[in-house]
Amino acid sequence: MKKILLLSNLFFTLISLAQGPWDFNNDHMGWTEGACSISDTPTTVVLTTNGGTNPTFGNLTAGVDATNNKYAAITLKNSANGPTFLRVSYPNGTGGRVYKATTISTGDASFITYYIDLTNANWTGTVDDVKLHFKVDDGSSGGANYTSTGETIEIDK
Repeated sequence: MKKILLLSNLFFTLISLAQGPWDFNNDHMGWTEGACSISDTPTTVVLTTNGGTNPTFGNLTAGVDATNNKYAAITLKNSANGPTFLRVSYPNGTGGRVYKATTISTGDASFITYYIDLTNANWTGTVDDVKLHFKVDDGSSGGANYTSTGETIEIDK
């Protein structure tokens, strides 16, 4: 059973993003941070909160084949007082952004993969601008502002 689960996770991860999956091995591969600091490890990228509002991690040259890849699979480990809400965004075609969200756990002992359905009329063709936003789950679709210092969000892929 564990082999089937592992294979299905790998399958979804592999098909979720055209250019990806991005395996962050000593390199954050064109992804940039906002409202946090970033460091690379041999197998992950680590975002460390620095008191800024709503840490982000984005790529302006992602090259995602949105027509054939409707889901993002994000594998991360969140510290005890880390953010509890993850939004993936991309341009909406009129200067704004489309946001797709899920709640995330904190105090993770191991990595967890979150799957987010990105389907929308603007999720088509090749999407270059993709961003992860970390916030607080307050029950709303937008989440509440997250500000903290010294918490880590470790992203595997």
